[in-house]
Amino acid sequence: MKRGTKYGVDFVPMRLSLDQKAGFEAWAKDNISDLGDYLTHLVSSSYKLSLNLDPNNDCYIVAITGTDENKLNRGLCITSRSDDLLEAIMMTVYKIVVIYDNGEWDRPDNMGQDWG
Repeated sequence: MKRGTKYGVDFVPMRLSLDQKAGFEAWAKDNISDLGDYLTHLVSSSYKLSLNLDPNNDCYIVAITGTDENKLNRGLCITSRSDDLLEAIMMTVYKIVVIYDNGEWDRPDNMGQDWG
């Protein structure tokens, strides 16, 4: 299936609101010791984890993408950016585990105009 970007995936735009940022900070502090378990679960559920350095913006990019074997979120990708790699990883996991409750992600064509 052809996707809407040159990367072969559809990016799910998601920026945290101020309330979500506060929730993320508390969640990250309480769940840092479980990060390995969260990542193991995601990879075992047919998600791919990618870590990249963006030297132009002096930050790290973390992407979690549903692979072809992932029936729920196949071809969709959620990303986060931070100047701290661990924070970017935790933020991406937070979006999936807390905001989407490990469920189906919004497809870009189904999002409202004010999303992001």
